[in-house]
Amino acid sequence: MSSAEESPAVTGTTSEEEEEKGGVPLPNVKAPAMSRVLEYLNMKHSAAAEEARAFEKAFFERTK
Repeated sequence: MSSAEESPAVTGTTSEEEEEKGGVPLPNVKAPAMSRVLEYLNMKHSAAAEEARAFEKAFFERTK
């Protein structure tokens, strides 16, 4: 099964958990770290290949 086929099942499960418990808990993730993860994922998803590579290189240089 491809990830495209799995995605609706995972989304349905996540949505049910969010409704039942008021969200998906991430107790050990601090806001600055989550912000950086989201920044990285958004860029990887929306950028052109060359721009994404340049961003990724700069992103990981900042974490050293």
